[in-house]
Amino acid sequence: LDLNNIQLLKLYNGPFYLIRRTYDEIMNFIPGKLATNRANEILFSILPYRYPFIYNNDETVTLLKQYICSKKIQKKTLFDKYCSDIDILQTLIDQYRLENPIGSYPCKFGKNFSFDERQRFAIYFVDQYLIDFDAQHCTSLPQCYFCLPHRCV
Repeated sequence: LDLNNIQLLKLYNGPFYLIRRTYDEIMNFIPGKLATNRANEILFSILPYRYPFIYNNDETVTLLKQYICSKKIQKKTLFDKYCSDIDILQTLIDQYRLENPIGSYPCKFGKNFSFDERQRFAIYFVDQYLIDFDAQHCTSLPQCYFCLPHRCV
């Protein structure tokens, strides 16, 4: 049964987040290799769909893929490089949300942003949608992961 999760998420305008088990032996095409986790493919499709003005060039999409496929230390280095001042990023999101109170995708967020601003949000948005859980496939999720997602933009 193919639920075609990507197409279903494209029809959904609400908030969501993915919990990716980093050591998943079922969801990874190659066991132990995070870059082959199927959750990555969802983000590679959904983030550019929801934010076409952020992920609008090869460099930004490459950065997205690099960040999603990185291990914790590499991710932290990239996050620190691109998102050193999250207050500024959150202010831009808050301004957009005031002007666009109802979430609808694809959205126009980032339409007038510079290349550098788009790079920052390319990284920042991943952390708004993806939660890594260091476990294998059959490990139960702790209760703290069961919470309502919030609207990013």
